[in-house]
Amino acid sequence: MSDIQIFYAPRSVAAKQEDMSKALLLANMAMDCPDARLRVIGQHSDDARIGENPATGRLRAKAMMAMLVGQGIESGQVIMAAPSRSMSTNELSGSRLDFDIILE
Repeated sequence: MSDIQIFYAPRSVAAKQEDMSKALLLANMAMDCPDARLRVIGQHSDDARIGENPATGRLRAKAMMAMLVGQGIESGQVIMAAPSRSMSTNELSGSRLDFDIILE
């Protein structure tokens, strides 16, 4: 699961339609297991020129959660990891969402 990520344009919080299928697949996998939850982790870039901050990462996660619920995923199946983590620009793009399936 750790290799599934959704990348965003700087300061964007809207996922592309084709990326929604990745998130929907993970959310459905979590729903199939009664003790599992999908954790959505919003990331932001620490490059000051990009204009992102922790709120950008949280908004990405909240927007994804709302889209999943709108697609029929039970709201209790999706949780948000907060605060978002700053990712340096010499790593993978900081403008992204990461996912974990966790067991409760």
